[in-house]
Amino acid sequence: MISKEDIKTLPDKPGVYFFKDKLAQTLYIGKAKFLKRRVRSYLNPSYKHSKRTRQLVRRAKKVDYIQCGSELEALLLESRLIKENLPEYNITQRRTRDYPFIKITMNEDFPRLFVTWEIESDGAKYLGPFSTRYDAQGTVDLINNIFPVRKCSIELPPKRRVTPCLNYHIGKCLGPCFGKVTRREYRKTVGSIIRFLGGNWEKLVNDLSHEMKDSAAELKFERAARFRDQINGIKDVASRHQFRVKSVESNNLIAVYPSEYSNSVEVFYIRKGTLKSQKRLTVNGLENELYQEIKVDIENIFFDNTKDLKTRLNRLELDAMNIISRWLYRHRNDQSLIYVTGGRKKSENINQTATKVRDIIQLLISI
Repeated sequence: MISKEDIKTLPDKPGVYFFKDKLAQTLYIGKAKFLKRRVRSYLNPSYKHSKRTRQLVRRAKKVDYIQCGSELEALLLESRLIKENLPEYNITQRRTRDYPFIKITMNEDFPRLFVTWEIESDGAKYLGPFSTRYDAQGTVDLINNIFPVRKCSIELPPKRRVTPCLNYHIGKCLGPCFGKVTRREYRKTVGSIIRFLGGNWEKLVNDLSHEMKDSAAELKFERAARFRDQINGIKDVASRHQFRVKSVESNNLIAVYPSEYSNSVEVFYIRKGTLKSQKRLTVNGLENELYQEIKVDIENIFFDNTKDLKTRLNRLELDAMNIISRWLYRHRNDQSLIYVTGGRKKSENINQTATKVRDIIQLLISI
């Protein structure tokens, strides 16, 4: 068992800890916002640890650690080290299943919506995360009540003839399984769902109103009635709920946190939910050079369109993407996050973003 004296040497800082046996083999890797506090909890008899955890504590003879500057850095480092070392007591190699997402299968001709716990590199669109599965599933049910998209998972086009299901007969599905809707029209409905979830209701209602009038003018009354029902459903939801669901790919930001090294910070550049770069920046009196370096990083990472050429992510990149999305949800109001948005001239956007990053760095260094 680890001695209390060993625990006293641990810092109360973020980091990753390693439980090792008498042969110095790593048994378990974990992360903590406060290392000393977390490791001490394993020896607390009042904690109701599982049988496996109690066994781990008995076998562990030493604890090592790597101190990090922030909880985010510790989370990412823990995930990578577990994949590399595969410790005996890290049973589940994916430990991020705490917040669910809504998945829209844009990689299919006729997309579906459902709740999922992980982001994959499969061409689908992911929105969230949500605070609970109940919230995520409730949102999917809400969408299904307003928009007639398919709920089934059958392969399209079907390999054999199918008959219309109940959802089609009650107007809850457009019937792509037997050719009642074109791919273009169906995906137009999916586009409306994405806009609806993004909170752009007024323009969506306006566009659907035009579609309804055009359909009525063409004597396509069934189609017009469908648009009418969608408009009424959207207005009803808008009057009762004020939510906006972000897609994971819209996560373009810079996170700045203290480093374990003096006069330094850790800067995380996150583009489309993926960690593109992590750098340690040191303030050494050459503030102008630091500012220019930040500007170059911002331009290369957020304004170079060639960065989007890679569509498939490896396992470590996907794990980091899941971790970052959920971490951002918990820390969405953190003052150390600088969101990178478009809408302005490129040079002006880069300058303003770099200035915000520099100001936060100076504030953190002065504390």
